[in-house]
Amino acid sequence: MSKKLTIGMATYDDYDGVYFSIQAIRMYHPEILKDIEFIIVDNNPGGAHSAAIANLVNHIKDRIPTQHILYDKKQSTAVRNEVFNNSNTPYTLCMDSHIMFPPETFKKLINFYDNNTNCEDLLHGPMLYDCLDYAVTHMDPEWRDQMYGIWASDPRGFDVDGEPFEIPMHGMGVFTCKTDSWLGFSDKFKGFGGEEGYIHKKFENAGRKTLCLPFLRWMHRFDRPNGTKYVLDIKDRIRNYFFGWSEVGLDINTIKNHFLECDVQEDVIESAYNEFKMSDNIEIIDILHEEAKKTAVTSERTDNTLCYGEPVPDKRIGTVDIDGKQYPVYGTNCDSDSIKIYPHDHSIGLT
Repeated sequence: MSKKLTIGMATYDDYDGVYFSIQAIRMYHPEILKDIEFIIVDNNPGGAHSAAIANLVNHIKDRIPTQHILYDKKQSTAVRNEVFNNSNTPYTLCMDSHIMFPPETFKKLINFYDNNTNCEDLLHGPMLYDCLDYAVTHMDPEWRDQMYGIWASDPRGFDVDGEPFEIPMHGMGVFTCKTDSWLGFSDKFKGFGGEEGYIHKKFENAGRKTLCLPFLRWMHRFDRPNGTKYVLDIKDRIRNYFFGWSEVGLDINTIKNHFLECDVQEDVIESAYNEFKMSDNIEIIDILHEEAKKTAVTSERTDNTLCYGEPVPDKRIGTVDIDGKQYPVYGTNCDSDSIKIYPHDHSIGLT
């Protein structure tokens, strides 16, 4: 029998979380084990927890198909895309590596998908507090404390048998959709943060909804007495907001304003913004450099070599047309003003 649901997670040195999350599903949701596969994306291969995770996978992979994916290209919230990229089932649920679910949650989710095979929406569920008798059903789209999104509750989510309802956004501890309907986190994200609100707007722009399924309840371990193992850099978060919000058409000026109100140093914000501004065009600049190397013009240089350098923010020297679209071209930090490198059409020089 083919599997129906992939349950996947990305982790960075959180063996304890992975262990108890996976084993809790196996122990307390036996009715769905025949229908699922696991994916564990290890975002710190070779780290202190990798061997233990590999050992766990070896113990269970012959009973439940389980992939242990080593991913070290970058550390990022966007690594969770790999769960969907490697899923072998029609539906995928992505979770943090420290989540537990009440009994029959996955059974109800699979039943939901069986009855809604054409659903292309992004699905969430109520997050239970540690007391277990109160839950938040969504986030309100507002800024607070260097984050976009404020926990909120809709009474419709308190009835575990209630109907699904539309929400503006939610925390990304647990989310699910048809595997081939996943729209993806930006591959320009690095570090952690910035995904809430952005991915929900991305689904909205595609004509889809974000729904809360009242039965899809989950509990998240927040406290980390041993500390967070990965780097949390506020600049990365701000940078991700710039990229994400620009992509989906949200106002990036509100990002700057909020972090200034939170007393984040202005040079940190400006540095994040400059990375966004430059990286948005870096692929085009790379194309120009490659073309320039083919037909470059040199002058006033005795060794007849070319001068290449890194693009310099705010040193804009013109635009170039590529496939009918105008792109800015920036100067470089080349130490010679006498050398000009031209694109193949000789319209713009990088000096």
